[in-house]
Order: sequence, then C-alpha cells, then structure tokens
Amino acid sequence: MAWLSPGYPVGAYAYSHGLEWAVEAGDVRDEASLMAWLRDVCERGALRNDLILAAHAHAAALSSDGAALVAVNDLALALAPSRELHLETSQQGRSFLDAARLADYRNYFVYEIGMRDGAGNRTTMSARALRGSGGEAQAPFYVAIAASLASAYYPGDRPGDENPGLGLCLLDEAFSKLDVRNSQALVDLYRAWGLQLLIAAPEDKRTTLTEVMDTIVTVYKSPDLTSVRIEAEHPLEAARRALHAINPDQVGIEGFRQSDAAE
Repeated sequence: MAWLSPGYPVGAYAYSHGLEWAVEAGDVRDEASLMAWLRDVCERGALRNDLILAAHAHAAALSSDGAALVAVNDLALALAPSRELHLETSQQGRSFLDAARLADYRNYFVYEIGMRDGAGNRTTMSARALRGSGGEAQAPFYVAIAASLASAYYPGDRPGDENPGLGLCLLDEAFSKLDVRNSQALVDLYRAWGLQLLIAAPEDKRTTLTEVMDTIVTVYKSPDLTSVRIEAEHPLEAARRALHAINPDQVGIEGFRQSDAAE
C-alpha cells in the first residue's frame, strides 16, 4: 500500500490526470460527481489502460520475463501520444524506480570511519566505540557531520571570502559527552569549514561554549512555568581570552602549580 500512498515520492502531486479541468468545467463538484469521474476513468479512460499494463508488467516480473517487461514498457510509452502524457508516464516511472531502489534495504551501504593516532596506528570507529569513553565514541560523529554539511553547503570547495554562505548547522544537546578541549576544538573545526553552529545546550556547558561562541542566548522559565525570559549576550574577544586564561581545563594542573610557585 506504500506504493499507492500520496506520500510515495514519485511526483504524482504534479499531475491531476485531468481532474483540475473537470473541477473547473463543473463536471466534478462534490463527492458523488468525483466518484463518478473516477469510475469513468477506471472503466473507460486512460487509467483502464494503465491497470491492464500494470497487470501484464506484474505477470512478466513474476515470471522473470525481461523481454515481456520491456515490451509492456514500450507499449505504455506508445499509448502516451501527447508530450504531457509521455512526460507524466516516464517521469513518474523513473521516480518510482529511484524511490524503490532507495527503499530496498539490500541497496544500503555500510560506512566505516577510519582513524589514525599520532603514531600512525589505525583503528575504526566501530572498534573504538566498544572500548573507548563516551566522548571518544562521540567525537568522530561530529567530525563526520561537519564534513557532510561542508560538502553539501560548499560542494567542490571550502568556503572563503569570495564564496560566503549561511552554512547553518543545528545541534541539540551538542558535545554532551565531550570534555572542554574537544568541545572547543570541534567548534573551531566547524567555523574553519564555514559552518555556523546553532546549539541547544544545558547551563553546565555555558563556560565551555562562552570561550568560542559569538552569541549566547539564555532562556529562563518562571517557577510556575507561566512565563519565559530570554537574554542574549555577545562575549567580546577580551572576555573570551580572560575566561580561557582562568579555565582549569585549559590551564591544567601543571599550569596552576607554576602559577602558585610564581606567587
């Protein structure tokens, strides 16, 4: 029944089979006249031919008779003499084949992400996800998302001043399992590839993201959930540098030791 659904992507919505003219001419004006029009099309109109051709095509496919299937296809095209009808028949046929091919799980590809460390040792995403931390399993997916979006927004090239674009990327609960350095490194990667990040994140990510984001929008809900307050802030470069300088994840234990020794 999925093949007959209006949602099946074959482009049938672009063709009315004459129904629009029937409505304009007044032949179809209510449910009863619509049913009468459909009955005439099925019993005496072009749809009757389509049903007969579909039955023969189905029989040829069941018997794996390729020659008979080609003959049915040729006959169907020959019975579409006008340019519009020929386009309707051929375009929907090609779209149906493409949709059926995509819907067939046997045509799915299996992708793998390969990774190398600084020493040249190679592993795969699947293997690493089984024994690495949550962040180690999550980070490669964000890299793959960035690469996919950059390729879609800027096919064949990376963006530059001469080729600006929106490059919008929406992420919910982004970098939830990543530490500060990896989160910020990914934000820098997205920016370097010309992508604008719009992130929904909990309050505990504010410090991490303030150092690398241009705009922070905070949404507050009242305790009784009857009102919402929205505040926007735009951290300046000096503020971001100051936060970076005092961030324990950036300074590290050795950095704090040196600072204490200097004091």
